[in-house]
Amino acid sequence: MNPKLIVGFVMVLALGSAQQYSVSFMGVRVADVTLTVRDTIWHDQPATAVWFYSSSTSLADRIFAVDNQYLTILSASGNVVHFQKKTSQPGVVNEFATSWLNNSPVYPQSGAVISPGAHNIFTLLHSMAINPPAGALQVELDREGLKYRALATPREILGEYDLILTRVSDPKIMAEVEHTDIFTWAVFQPEAKRVISVDPQKQQLVGCEFRWGLIRLIARIEE
Repeated sequence: MNPKLIVGFVMVLALGSAQQYSVSFMGVRVADVTLTVRDTIWHDQPATAVWFYSSSTSLADRIFAVDNQYLTILSASGNVVHFQKKTSQPGVVNEFATSWLNNSPVYPQSGAVISPGAHNIFTLLHSMAINPPAGALQVELDREGLKYRALATPREILGEYDLILTRVSDPKIMAEVEHTDIFTWAVFQPEAKRVISVDPQKQQLVGCEFRWGLIRLIARIEE
Protein backbone atom coordinates (compact mmCIF):
# COMPACT_ATOMS: atom_id res chain seq x y z
CA MET A 1 0.00 0.00 0.00
CA ASN A 2 1.23 3.48 -0.81
CA PRO A 3 1.05 5.46 2.46
CA LYS A 4 1.28 8.75 0.57
CA LEU A 5 -1.98 7.91 -1.19
CA ILE A 6 -3.81 7.51 2.12
CA VAL A 7 -2.35 10.66 3.63
CA GLY A 8 -3.03 12.67 0.47
CA PHE A 9 -6.66 11.66 0.26
CA VAL A 10 -7.29 12.11 3.96
CA MET A 11 -5.91 15.64 3.72
CA VAL A 12 -7.96 16.51 0.65
CA LEU A 13 -11.17 14.97 1.95
CA ALA A 14 -10.80 16.63 5.32
CA LEU A 15 -10.83 20.08 3.72
CA GLY A 16 -14.51 20.01 2.80
CA SER A 17 -17.81 19.38 4.50
CA ALA A 18 -18.78 15.86 5.50
CA GLN A 19 -21.83 13.98 6.69
CA GLN A 20 -21.72 12.66 10.23
CA TYR A 21 -23.54 9.56 11.49
CA SER A 22 -23.98 7.93 14.88
CA VAL A 23 -24.00 4.15 15.17
CA SER A 24 -25.90 2.31 17.90
CA PHE A 25 -25.67 -1.35 18.83
CA MET A 26 -28.66 -2.74 20.71
CA GLY A 27 -29.72 0.83 21.52
CA VAL A 28 -26.31 2.00 22.82
CA ARG A 29 -24.23 4.49 20.84
CA VAL A 30 -20.97 2.74 20.02
CA ALA A 31 -19.38 4.55 17.06
CA ASP A 32 -19.27 7.69 14.95
CA VAL A 33 -19.01 7.64 11.15
CA THR A 34 -17.91 10.32 8.69
CA LEU A 35 -18.87 10.06 5.01
CA THR A 36 -17.04 12.36 2.62
CA VAL A 37 -17.48 12.49 -1.16
CA ARG A 38 -15.16 14.67 -3.23
CA ASP A 39 -14.06 15.19 -6.82
CA THR A 40 -10.51 14.01 -7.45
CA ILE A 41 -8.13 12.93 -10.23
CA TRP A 42 -7.26 9.32 -11.00
CA HIS A 43 -4.58 8.59 -13.60
CA ASP A 44 -5.05 12.10 -14.98
CA GLN A 45 -8.80 11.56 -15.36
CA PRO A 46 -11.67 13.13 -13.35
CA ALA A 47 -12.97 10.81 -10.66
CA THR A 48 -14.89 10.73 -7.38
CA ALA A 49 -13.50 9.70 -4.00
CA VAL A 50 -15.89 8.11 -1.48
CA TRP A 51 -14.37 7.95 2.00
CA PHE A 52 -15.91 6.30 5.06
CA TYR A 53 -14.25 6.69 8.45
CA SER A 54 -15.60 5.11 11.63
CA SER A 55 -14.29 5.15 15.18
CA SER A 56 -15.69 3.85 18.45
CA THR A 57 -17.03 6.23 21.10
CA SER A 58 -15.06 6.76 24.31
CA LEU A 59 -17.39 4.36 26.13
CA ALA A 60 -17.15 1.64 23.50
CA ASP A 61 -13.37 2.12 23.32
CA ARG A 62 -13.05 0.47 26.70
CA ILE A 63 -14.78 -2.67 25.46
CA PHE A 64 -14.22 -2.91 21.69
CA ALA A 65 -12.07 -0.17 20.16
CA VAL A 66 -12.60 0.33 16.43
CA ASP A 67 -10.80 2.61 13.97
CA ASN A 68 -11.73 1.96 10.33
CA GLN A 69 -11.09 3.75 7.03
CA TYR A 70 -12.40 2.77 3.60
CA LEU A 71 -11.57 4.68 0.43
CA THR A 72 -13.12 3.97 -2.96
CA ILE A 73 -12.40 5.86 -6.17
CA LEU A 74 -14.99 5.92 -8.94
CA SER A 75 -14.25 6.81 -12.54
CA ALA A 76 -16.33 9.40 -14.37
CA SER A 77 -18.36 6.51 -15.81
CA GLY A 78 -19.08 5.16 -12.31
CA ASN A 79 -16.70 2.18 -12.27
CA VAL A 80 -14.70 1.33 -9.15
CA VAL A 81 -11.07 1.91 -10.10
CA HIS A 82 -9.51 1.73 -6.65
CA PHE A 83 -10.36 0.45 -3.18
CA GLN A 84 -8.28 0.55 -0.05
CA LYS A 85 -8.94 -0.26 3.54
CA LYS A 86 -7.24 0.27 6.87
CA THR A 87 -9.13 -1.11 9.85
CA SER A 88 -8.30 -1.98 13.43
CA GLN A 89 -10.30 -3.75 16.13
CA PRO A 90 -9.41 -6.19 18.92
CA GLY A 91 -7.68 -9.18 17.35
CA VAL A 92 -8.14 -8.06 13.73
CA VAL A 93 -6.13 -5.57 11.66
CA ASN A 94 -6.77 -5.23 7.90
CA GLU A 95 -4.70 -3.08 5.57
CA PHE A 96 -4.60 -3.42 1.81
CA ALA A 97 -5.16 -1.57 -1.46
CA THR A 98 -6.00 -2.68 -4.97
CA SER A 99 -3.50 -2.23 -7.79
CA TRP A 100 -4.29 -0.99 -11.28
CA LEU A 101 -3.35 -3.81 -13.69
CA ASN A 102 -4.50 -4.26 -17.29
CA ASN A 103 -7.02 -1.45 -16.83
CA SER A 104 -8.67 -3.16 -13.85
CA PRO A 105 -8.44 -2.86 -10.04
CA VAL A 106 -6.88 -6.05 -8.65
CA TYR A 107 -6.64 -7.23 -5.04
CA PRO A 108 -3.01 -7.83 -3.97
CA GLN A 109 -3.31 -11.23 -2.26
CA SER A 110 -6.21 -13.02 -3.96
CA GLY A 111 -5.67 -11.53 -7.42
CA ALA A 112 -9.43 -11.02 -7.69
CA VAL A 113 -10.57 -8.31 -10.10
CA ILE A 114 -13.35 -5.81 -9.42
CA SER A 115 -15.65 -6.13 -12.43
CA PRO A 116 -16.61 -3.07 -14.51
CA GLY A 117 -19.95 -1.75 -13.26
CA ALA A 118 -19.72 -3.53 -9.91
CA HIS A 119 -20.27 -1.58 -6.69
CA ASN A 120 -18.99 -2.14 -3.21
CA ILE A 121 -21.24 -1.45 -0.23
CA PHE A 122 -19.90 2.11 0.09
CA THR A 123 -20.45 3.14 -3.52
CA LEU A 124 -23.86 1.43 -3.54
CA LEU A 125 -24.99 3.57 -0.59
CA HIS A 126 -23.58 6.67 -2.29
CA SER A 127 -25.29 5.82 -5.59
CA MET A 128 -28.66 5.19 -3.96
CA ALA A 129 -28.41 8.51 -2.10
CA ILE A 130 -27.69 10.69 -5.14
CA ASN A 131 -29.97 8.74 -7.48
CA PRO A 132 -32.70 6.99 -5.42
CA PRO A 133 -34.15 4.08 -7.45
CA ALA A 134 -37.78 4.48 -8.45
CA GLY A 135 -38.18 0.69 -8.50
CA ALA A 136 -36.14 -2.39 -7.75
CA LEU A 137 -32.40 -2.07 -8.30
CA GLN A 138 -30.13 -5.05 -8.91
CA VAL A 139 -26.35 -4.72 -9.18
CA GLU A 140 -23.20 -6.75 -8.73
CA LEU A 141 -21.53 -6.07 -5.39
CA ASP A 142 -17.88 -6.66 -4.58
CA ARG A 143 -16.89 -7.62 -1.04
CA GLU A 144 -13.10 -7.68 -0.90
CA GLY A 145 -12.86 -10.02 -3.88
CA LEU A 146 -16.09 -11.95 -3.35
CA LYS A 147 -19.05 -11.30 -5.65
CA TYR A 148 -22.62 -10.78 -4.50
CA ARG A 149 -25.93 -9.90 -6.13
CA ALA A 150 -27.47 -6.87 -4.42
CA LEU A 151 -31.21 -6.33 -4.75
CA ALA A 152 -32.70 -3.12 -3.34
CA THR A 153 -36.50 -2.90 -3.32
CA PRO A 154 -38.55 0.16 -2.25
CA ARG A 155 -40.56 -0.01 0.96
CA GLU A 156 -43.85 1.79 1.61
CA ILE A 157 -42.04 4.78 3.12
CA LEU A 158 -40.46 7.02 0.45
CA GLY A 159 -36.68 6.72 0.48
CA GLU A 160 -36.55 3.39 2.33
CA TYR A 161 -35.30 0.19 0.71
CA ASP A 162 -34.87 -3.41 1.72
CA LEU A 163 -31.46 -4.70 0.67
CA ILE A 164 -30.89 -8.39 -0.03
CA LEU A 165 -27.33 -9.64 -0.60
CA THR A 166 -26.76 -13.05 -2.18
CA ARG A 167 -23.31 -14.48 -2.70
CA VAL A 168 -22.69 -15.62 -6.26
CA SER A 169 -18.95 -16.39 -6.02
CA ASP A 170 -17.81 -19.98 -5.99
CA PRO A 171 -17.77 -21.07 -2.31
CA LYS A 172 -14.15 -22.17 -2.78
CA ILE A 173 -13.05 -18.61 -3.56
CA MET A 174 -11.59 -16.81 -0.56
CA ALA A 175 -11.89 -13.11 0.27
CA GLU A 176 -8.86 -10.85 0.32
CA VAL A 177 -8.62 -11.24 4.11
CA GLU A 178 -9.69 -14.23 6.18
CA HIS A 179 -10.96 -12.17 9.11
CA THR A 180 -12.60 -8.91 8.11
CA ASP A 181 -13.70 -5.91 10.18
CA ILE A 182 -16.91 -5.94 12.20
CA PHE A 183 -18.76 -3.53 9.87
CA THR A 184 -18.16 -5.65 6.77
CA TRP A 185 -18.95 -8.79 8.74
CA ALA A 186 -22.25 -7.34 9.98
CA VAL A 187 -23.41 -6.08 6.56
CA PHE A 188 -22.85 -9.41 4.86
CA GLN A 189 -24.33 -11.75 7.47
CA PRO A 190 -26.29 -14.32 5.41
CA GLU A 191 -29.54 -14.04 7.38
CA ALA A 192 -29.36 -10.29 8.04
CA LYS A 193 -32.26 -7.94 7.37
CA ARG A 194 -31.03 -4.67 5.89
CA VAL A 195 -32.86 -1.36 5.45
CA ILE A 196 -31.33 1.63 3.65
CA SER A 197 -32.83 5.11 4.10
CA VAL A 198 -32.12 8.09 1.82
CA ASP A 199 -33.51 11.60 1.47
CA PRO A 200 -34.44 12.00 -2.23
CA GLN A 201 -34.69 15.80 -2.00
CA LYS A 202 -31.37 16.35 -0.25
CA GLN A 203 -29.72 13.41 -2.05
CA GLN A 204 -28.36 12.19 1.27
CA LEU A 205 -27.89 8.85 2.92
CA VAL A 206 -30.07 9.12 6.02
CA GLY A 207 -29.26 5.83 7.68
CA CYS A 208 -28.88 2.06 7.61
CA GLU A 209 -30.27 -0.69 9.80
CA PHE A 210 -28.95 -4.23 10.04
CA ARG A 211 -30.68 -6.99 12.02
CA TRP A 212 -29.90 -10.64 12.47
CA GLY A 213 -31.55 -12.63 15.21
CA LEU A 214 -31.86 -10.41 18.26
CA ILE A 215 -28.92 -8.22 17.20
CA ARG A 216 -29.63 -4.74 15.87
CA LEU A 217 -27.12 -2.25 14.42
CA ILE A 218 -28.35 1.19 13.33
CA ALA A 219 -26.59 4.18 11.75
CA ARG A 220 -28.37 7.54 11.57
CA ILE A 221 -27.33 10.90 10.16
CA GLU A 222 -26.69 13.70 12.63
CA GLU A 223 -28.55 16.89 11.74
